[in-house]
Amino acid sequence: MRAPGRWVLCLDDFQWADSSTVAVLHFLNRRWSAGNFTLLLAYRPEELRTGHPVTRLLQKLEADPATAAIRLRGIENHWMRKLAESTSPRTLSTTELDEVTALANGNPMFANALLTESGTDTGSGPGGPVPVPPSLQQLINTRVERLDASAKKVISLLVVLEDAITLEQLTQIMDHNSDQCIDAIEQLQALRLVEWAGREVRARPDIVRHALYQTLSPARRSMLHASMAELIRSRSEDPPLERVALHYFRAGDHELAHLYALEAAAAADSKTAAERQQRLKLACDVSKGAPRALLVARLARLKYRSRELRAALRLGTEALEDASALSLSESLTVRMIVADSRNLLGIDRVDTTLDELANIEQEARDGGEHRCLAAILDTTRQVIVRSGEPGRLGELATRMGQLEEASNGVARCRILGATARVAAITDPLAALGQAGEAVQLAKQGGLRSALMLALHHYISVLVASGRLATKQGREAIEDVDAAAPMSSDTASHVRILVNLAEWHTNIGHHKIAESFLEKVSAVAESMDCPQIRGLGHLARVKLALARSDAVDAERALARVLDLEDPDGTPHCRTIDRFHERSALRLPTPASIDERLAAFGGTLLLEFARFGRASRVAEEYPLDDSLDQTPVGLIVFHARLLSRQGDTAAALALLERGTAAKSPRHPMSWMRLALETVRMARRNDSPRPELAERARAMAESLELPGLAHDFATFADQERS
Repeated sequence: MRAPGRWVLCLDDFQWADSSTVAVLHFLNRRWSAGNFTLLLAYRPEELRTGHPVTRLLQKLEADPATAAIRLRGIENHWMRKLAESTSPRTLSTTELDEVTALANGNPMFANALLTESGTDTGSGPGGPVPVPPSLQQLINTRVERLDASAKKVISLLVVLEDAITLEQLTQIMDHNSDQCIDAIEQLQALRLVEWAGREVRARPDIVRHALYQTLSPARRSMLHASMAELIRSRSEDPPLERVALHYFRAGDHELAHLYALEAAAAADSKTAAERQQRLKLACDVSKGAPRALLVARLARLKYRSRELRAALRLGTEALEDASALSLSESLTVRMIVADSRNLLGIDRVDTTLDELANIEQEARDGGEHRCLAAILDTTRQVIVRSGEPGRLGELATRMGQLEEASNGVARCRILGATARVAAITDPLAALGQAGEAVQLAKQGGLRSALMLALHHYISVLVASGRLATKQGREAIEDVDAAAPMSSDTASHVRILVNLAEWHTNIGHHKIAESFLEKVSAVAESMDCPQIRGLGHLARVKLALARSDAVDAERALARVLDLEDPDGTPHCRTIDRFHERSALRLPTPASIDERLAAFGGTLLLEFARFGRASRVAEEYPLDDSLDQTPVGLIVFHARLLSRQGDTAAALALLERGTAAKSPRHPMSWMRLALETVRMARRNDSPRPELAERARAMAESLELPGLAHDFATFADQERS
């Protein structure tokens, strides 16, 4: 240090320094005051002890005008999330990132301990605390040891309460005067165990609160939880009943906990979908016996509607173990949920599921359960559609027609929507009336549980009929936005978003399509439904292909097939493994396998894998009638023929496709027409009449972008 130049001595965690270290620093501070030596100390003020040599040294240094003190604030949540992502030993979900960020409260040391010492399992049941990393538990225990008896009582109460409390309420519960409570709060603030905001105080950060909770004896926890339940009940005319129930449960009074949990669940219908799930889960957790079976059945329905299928299957199976506690309608609904969840998860084959649904349907008919029967019939329709065998829908449509005049509004609404979807296969325009009637019935009758599904049916028919850009479509999208916050039917919401993403992809609005796919990712994050995941990934494949981004399309297709991402080398690509999909257990239903083949084949052509593409074409040949064949598969076969040098056959195939689709399916017809006029121009055999017809159709459907695309071909080819 006596040598020329500047020197910096940095000591971290200085609060733990011993007397010898402090004596050395006193010596250095006296000897090197000429400015060529800088002492940098990092310490946590809350760990300092009064009268300790470290504390005295810091007080002396802070009094020196040459000393600069920098008070560090917590890291903002945005950067804390990035820190957690980059330092975690495994990939974290959005939910886990949120939990770690909230528990760490801006403290990187807390975040590191949470990630490395206890993983990210931060969840707990209604009676269990969050696991606290040992190093943090020891640190916080050391701070608590320095508190006097009054401060220990205050912090015990605050960690049990979990919420903020006013000074007046604190004095009332503690039987202390305000000065005593303020003295205790000041001690706690100095050790950073509480936050004081306005007139309220609470234990913070959350990980500290959980650590302190674990230091309480069972008897003290029980007493404090009972006091908290009484306090919450008395604080307002409309107390949060779920929190009252939780405190009684933790106090060991299960009877009172159950009663308040039932009240909270009954009041949940006016809350958001997330709040309803939260309240029902709490009610389930604090209940036993027949009352629990009823609540579990309700929670199973919510999980099923949000496509958390494994949870729905587990809860439904549990509810059926005590089926005597359920009504006939409840029992049949839960059986339907279990059957469909097993099919969606790939546990049961289609025929097994349809047999079970047929049995449930018959029992519903025998019992006159029309509302339940409507749900069973619509679920049967969905299973048949997923199977890729629409021929089975004819007889089902007859059975559904018998319920169109059902007196139950929800049943009638659901049957109208389902019947419209069946009719839309052959004539989407004719199906619009029924689908629109279902939406109006749900809106006018205040049928919130049926509205999102009705909108899904309606928008699907609007897309099929090409009328989503009209006033009808715009109003339907506004209805979706208005209904989404309160709807528990997130499965229908996600499918609507996928429909909208594909629609905008088809009409060339790629940025809008991307925004809808981002919403799909956000809404569907907690879902474990292979069908919805597959549909979302396929929509991304479609968008990437429309953008001519073959690499991004390949990545998205790899996610559908659960294959490794491409390594980017020209001789070894993920798409080269596409043929392996037949040996895999695909995470997608049979109904989209043809679309999958179309996208895979198209990508093989993009990467000049003509031999592999030909194998896909052989595996998925075209029927003589193309009316039910996916447009993408027709386009793939046509492009393969063109790449093989048979452009005439390719154009003939496309023209067969346009004739089969007819203007009753305008979007399919226009997609094939656009492919036809493009290929015809490249072959010096323009189709101006076809381009003009398509332009006129696009204009009639209020699609100016598509109309402009066709006008280019019509005008240039005439000239």
